[in-house]
Parts: sequence; C-alpha cells; structure tokens
Amino acid sequence: MGFLLNFKNETDTKNRDIIVSLVKKHLYLTEESFNMFESRMFEPDIDNIYARNIGNDLRFRIDIPENMLHHFDKGWKSFEKYKSYIKKYKITYSDFKSNKIFHKKNTLKIFKFLMQHYLEKKHFEDFYFDYNSFDSNNEYHIKEAKRWFEFRSEESLLKVIENSIRRDIETIGNYRLPDKANISIVLSLNFADWFLCSTAESWGSCLNLESGGDGMYWTGLPGLIGDKNRAMLYITDGKKKEYLGIEVDKILSRSWILLDKKDEINIVKWYPQKIMKASDINKLSGLDMKFIVKNESFRSKHKVNLLRFKNYCSSFIYQDHTRFEKEYIVAGGSGMYYYDKQNLEEGGVFGNCKSFRSIVKFNKTVGDYPYDTRYCCICEDEVNDDDIHYSPNGDSYCPDCFYENYFYCESCDEIFSISFVHGIGHETLCSMCYDNEYFTCNECGEATPKNEGKEYQNKFLCEKCYEEAKEEEEFDKKE
Repeated sequence: MGFLLNFKNETDTKNRDIIVSLVKKHLYLTEESFNMFESRMFEPDIDNIYARNIGNDLRFRIDIPENMLHHFDKGWKSFEKYKSYIKKYKITYSDFKSNKIFHKKNTLKIFKFLMQHYLEKKHFEDFYFDYNSFDSNNEYHIKEAKRWFEFRSEESLLKVIENSIRRDIETIGNYRLPDKANISIVLSLNFADWFLCSTAESWGSCLNLESGGDGMYWTGLPGLIGDKNRAMLYITDGKKKEYLGIEVDKILSRSWILLDKKDEINIVKWYPQKIMKASDINKLSGLDMKFIVKNESFRSKHKVNLLRFKNYCSSFIYQDHTRFEKEYIVAGGSGMYYYDKQNLEEGGVFGNCKSFRSIVKFNKTVGDYPYDTRYCCICEDEVNDDDIHYSPNGDSYCPDCFYENYFYCESCDEIFSISFVHGIGHETLCSMCYDNEYFTCNECGEATPKNEGKEYQNKFLCEKCYEEAKEEEEFDKKE
C-alpha cells in the first residue's frame, strides 16, 4: 500500500528532508538506489497489517498504564539490588514511589533508612552480597566475601558502605520516573525513528551513527526502506533527542518487528534490554505478536527490495536471529549479511571512521573508507594491521590514541579504560586484580601485597608503617 505522505507535523517534514539530503550526500548509494530511497521517503510502501494501525505520522502510540510502570523505572531497577532490605521491610514499588514504609507503627523514609540499615555491623555481609548481586549460598561468592572483609577495618567498611549507598541514592534519584511519568510503546514506520534507532542514547549499538567500529554497520540503515516486512517497536518516556537536526523520541528499549508468510508479527530482539513480554504488548495494543526465536520456520512475507552502494554491495543492517535467503528474510543465524553482485556474503562492507558526524563535517562519503583500510576512530589517521589496537567495544585505534585512553592489565591481560589503572612500580593492574593482590596502607597510602599486610588498631598497614607504629607505641609507654 502506497502512502502519499503529507506530514501535519513540521518536525516530521524537517526530519524527512534532512535524512534525504544526508543519504544523498554521504551514504554512497547508486543513483538508482537513491532514487528508490527518496521515492519511498515521500511515498512509503506499507503492508496493510501495519497501515490500518498507524496515524498520519506513521506511528501507533499506546500509553502504558500505571500498574506496569515498574518495568520501565531505571531507578527502581537500581534499587532492587538491595534485596535483603526490600525483603525484610516488604517494600513494594508503590512504597518506593512514595519513599515511605510503615514499620512498627513508625513511618520511615526508605532512602534515609536504607543507609541506617546497612551501616549496622550485623548487616555488613548483607550489603556485600546485595551490592554485588552475589548469592549467599554460593561457595565461590562466600569465599570472595571473606577475602573482601579480610583486610578492611570496621571504620574502612563503614566508609565504603556509606559512600556506595550515597552514590546509589544519587543514581536512583537521577533515573527514577517522575510521579506523573508518561511511558508509551510505539509501533513506528517513520524512517526518522529507524535512522536514529540507536543514536544519541545512553547505551551503545553497532547502529549508533556515532560509532566508528569496523564495518560501520549503520551504513546499512538506508537499506531498511526496501523491507516491507519491517516496523520498529520502541518504548519511550516522551523525552526528545536530536542529531544533525533530526528530532525524535528518546528510546528506553526497542526491537525490530517482521511480518511472516502467515501475516503474523514477529518481535526480533529487544535492545538494550527486554522490558515487556509479548503477551503484555498484545494486551495493550490489540495486536498479536510473538518472539521470532519461537518461530523456527519464520520466512518473511515479502522479498526485500535491496538498495545498493556504488561498490555494488547491498545496503542492510546487522541481523539478529535471521539471515537472507534469495532476498527473503528467514530464521536462523545472526550477522552482517549482504549481497555483492550475485552472492550472499557475511561481514562489513566498509572500514571504520570516527563517526557519521565527522563524515558530514568533512564532506566525505562512506565510500572514502573501504573495508580493507583501517582508521583510528580518534585522530582518523590510517593505521596498518601491525599497529592497530581495538577497544573493548571494537573501535579501532592507532597506538598513541589507544594508550591515551586504555591499558592492558598485566595480571589478567584484559583491556580497561585508563581511569581504572593502578600503577605498582612498573606494573599496571586493573581495579579487580589490584584488589585481589594488594591493599592500600591506611597510613602512607602505598600499595602493599596482601600477604605483607599487618593489622594494627583497626588499621591495615604496610610492614614499614606497622614497625613505625609499634616503635611509637613503645616510646609512648617509656614516657
């Protein structure tokens, strides 16, 4: 079904015009493919199953009722780690929202009392297990807890617990939903939502236009316009985000949905986290959806009308739980699939860059970054294979930029942000390996191997400070 779009909202019209211009100048499509893209932006080809639900803005929006809001409250999710406290005082989400509980005929402020509860010595161990989401019946976790308490005085433990809870209370305050939160689930065929599906968010994704990892998988976003099976399902709190002049809803979580040959709607994969069950979505929307992983015989209703880059490779995104089969989408596999002139291939089509914004700024196209060439995502200098370094999220770095931002722990050999480095002589360790092997002397502040530590008057000291403290004690006795 062809929609001749006449957006009533100026933002939707502006978004469309900006995206068409960006794709034309920077996304390296053949003339034929761009013409198809532009045509679909003004006259989308939409299946009737979607068309009968969406509005003029190509969205179907459903408000989430209050009794389901706890699924979406990041503040509540952070608070839930304190499970022994929640269990003891039978705290509900309603209590959390009001910040009040009634205990022994008293009204208590939940967050104020949280601190008091764990600062009691008898709850120290509960704090450790709760804070780290450890199992108090797991032998390994019990062993780790014992090691954690071994070289910490009661004074030190109180300080750690107080600071940790204070930080958490601040985080909870920043992320908890406001009293009159307006959470919606949206079924969208508006391409602006698709184009920024992972951009300008607090979570990362290979479809984030600001990511510069190998393959630049976001270059496949324009190709989605040729997929008549597809819509996007996302959850939002109504706040807006902006990127290169495009303005759309911020996203708490989202999933692509695909039509199959039985005219059923299949949820592909919630990202960054699964928040709602299909049954809850169906109850709210009146639609009938299911997860694609439960549909092993999935085959898309329509062929994908593939767009092509000027290097003849097809434009499409990374697929979760699906793959191509003769231009249909079928169940099985996950990967970056594309067609060259004839054959189906797997892998990236392009190399890497700093971001799409930098491509726009320097008036380049993605074709300026061929797949067999690597560039530093910070300085954008070309890097040969012998010198390239990769960050934990897969971005490419030249040696100088890498070591300004990351380091290799010499104990576990993993890569970490430079903010977590601990220098021990000529050795560099991550925080976890440091805590496993060393402690910080309470007197001089020097790193000291745990097997050389001495306890003195509720402090843990290196051997030198311990000897000085003992000498001073002996001197005071003589005086």
